[in-house]
Amino acid sequence: MKYCNKCFRFAVGSPPYCTYCGCSYDVRRCKRGHVNSWFALFCAECGSDELSQPAPPERALSRLSRWTVELALGMFVGLAGFAVLASIFVAIDWSAIAPRLVSLGIVVWILYWATTLLPGPIKRAGSKLGKHAIGHSDEKEHRRKHG
Repeated sequence: MKYCNKCFRFAVGSPPYCTYCGCSYDVRRCKRGHVNSWFALFCAECGSDELSQPAPPERALSRLSRWTVELALGMFVGLAGFAVLASIFVAIDWSAIAPRLVSLGIVVWILYWATTLLPGPIKRAGSKLGKHAIGHSDEKEHRRKHG
């Protein structure tokens, strides 16, 4: 979403020009779409003198208001998320779950520790099998085989 500093409207997506007033955002563009600096008089790539009118730079008050809104929304989302997580943790019966979580953590640690003891070829085979199972390809191996 882009904000035009000339007509003070938002445009959905990432258009190169404001859909309301036609100004370009922060740059000047020629008819072919080449991007030029805000102060350019001619296109640096094709030499055209027909450049778009850029929207004026963002003012200090509008920047401050945008930061204030972003900060307020961020704090609201953070506090709401904290409240939800806190209510979940308060509602859980930890006396019944804690021993199971500790047991699960010990089992995961033992499995990890056991994989560090495996010899190199088995470890590499397990790594390739795991990558194949989740859909990752070993690009170096592919390039070596297929050039």
